[in-house]
Amino acid sequence: KIGFGDTTDGSAYTDGVWFSYTDNVNSGNWVANCKAGATSGSTNMSVGPAANTWYWLTIDISADGNTANFYVNEANGVSVTTTDSIPDSTSEVCGIEFVGASTSASTNQLYIDHCSVIKLATSNR
Repeated sequence: KIGFGDTTDGSAYTDGVWFSYTDNVNSGNWVANCKAGATSGSTNMSVGPAANTWYWLTIDISADGNTANFYVNEANGVSVTTTDSIPDSTSEVCGIEFVGASTSASTNQLYIDHCSVIKLATSNR
């Protein structure tokens, strides 16, 4: 998992917006996920990670909070538009989380070169 979620120990999110990858799910491609309480939504992406390759993963949540757009290297975009599955209240606070898991210690590696969070207001607040 890589994205925003309400846990920091790798357990399942109650609230979050994140990329996930499992080698035997969605043909080994990324999956875009959103969850708010009991409501969740996900969309399969058409691209997956490769060994020894850097990726630029982007999650862009629309100003109205109704759509989360996911991009890999600024392309291959997909949207999760289930309004009820995008966290949108102060009780659904999410922090940045990067979790790598593997059955082999030698492959349990996740390197982060850069991380940024930007909030662009669409009107004066």
